[in-house]
Amino acid sequence: MNGTIIRIVRDRGFGFIRDEQGISRFFLYRDIAYDFDLVREGMNVHFDPVQGPEGKGNGQRAERISVIDAAQTTPTGTTTDGVRSGDDGSC
Repeated sequence: MNGTIIRIVRDRGFGFIRDEQGISRFFLYRDIAYDFDLVREGMNVHFDPVQGPEGKGNGQRAERISVIDAAQTTPTGTTTDGVRSGDDGSC
């Protein structure tokens, strides 16, 4: 299933993904096959949906998460493929 990272709580090691049906899903940093420090809100991801234990929230989880498009802008203004934001390569 595909979705978008909508919130990251970096200091606590978790975040939320909104899937294609609009359901928010909880994830832990260890569930991402990507450097958690480079993960940003708005990144498109692929994941396995999992029904977690009932309790806080809706119990919906995301596991085995992979980033679909890693060439997205980082906070420094460079994309993860090394190109500066807004730089079309022309002189």
